[in-house]
Amino acid sequence: MPTGSRRWHIDPEAFTGDLYRVFKTPLDSGRDVAPRDFNPYSAGRCALTGAKLQAAACYAGTTSGCALWETLPFRSIVGTGQPGVYLPTRSFERLYLTTLSPITPLWLVDCSPLGLRRLLLTERAVETAITFMSHKNKIASQRFAGRLVRQAAREGIQVDGLRWRSRQCDGDVILLYQPPVVEATLRVLTAPISLQTHPYADALIDAALAEGKRFRIKPTGLDPCEDDDS
Repeated sequence: MPTGSRRWHIDPEAFTGDLYRVFKTPLDSGRDVAPRDFNPYSAGRCALTGAKLQAAACYAGTTSGCALWETLPFRSIVGTGQPGVYLPTRSFERLYLTTLSPITPLWLVDCSPLGLRRLLLTERAVETAITFMSHKNKIASQRFAGRLVRQAAREGIQVDGLRWRSRQCDGDVILLYQPPVVEATLRVLTAPISLQTHPYADALIDAALAEGKRFRIKPTGLDPCEDDDS
């Protein structure tokens, strides 16, 4: 996709709202992760992974539901086509939900379909970018994000991250890059809660599933009164 200054209109918007973030700790390697830590090895949608342009990533959401739909347990059911899904509590082992708040405004580029129409001047470029942002094309989305960030840098525009509309929830997914964002830019509003053991975790998970028109079921043959995680 052409990235000349005449073909793009990069105009980040200031974001000052709360961020809901799910993180895993400890990692499989044994390393502990704090609520504000960025992932230097992220390979998710729009991550900056190129040799010449690399940044740690922090995925979050404007609602807890958006944050949950970005986790591996939820992503595993995307595209299954069934409203009833088997999503046992144990699949949320070592996953924690916290709320963060930016101390200073975060400058985010809107990569929702409407935002892309403001960003890109041609309809063909917009349609291509929408495809790049799809769940099934992470590598293409990474290339698109890299081009966007490089173009912004050439024009002296600060881009702290991207935002796009969740396909499952009424809210936005937020992706922050480090650099330029640092942990000190964010403060922890609520102590992390375990999505496996906290008393309210099941209600949060079920509410997020309901937004995506899904519900949890037990596997066939399991007694309804039996704990599937025992």
